[in-house]
Amino acid sequence: MAHGIGDAETVVSVVVLCLSGVFIGALGYLIRYRGVTGLIAGYDADRVTDEAALADLIGGVVLVLGGVHVVFGLGLFVFTPDLFYWSGYLVVMGTGTAFAVIRGRRYEV
Repeated sequence: MAHGIGDAETVVSVVVLCLSGVFIGALGYLIRYRGVTGLIAGYDADRVTDEAALADLIGGVVLVLGGVHVVFGLGLFVFTPDLFYWSGYLVVMGTGTAFAVIRGRRYEV
């Protein structure tokens, strides 16, 4: 088990992160493969030039970020959940989010 967290706390943290990762992944699936672009924050159909490409980009990024949640959740069984661990999590999530926002602008008027 991870250092500094009791067994029950570790299991609860892993379950919460994994379930939230599955939920986020499901949203990514709906956006990318089902074309539910209404789930994209700030989506305005009048401003989008290529809806399918935007759905592929955003849905793909959201799928990956759901996977990041699961990986970091399971990582709590192996790594100490210290400042370095959570900083890495924030950097990965922030980078993914920034990538989606910046690259998504190419599909807007």
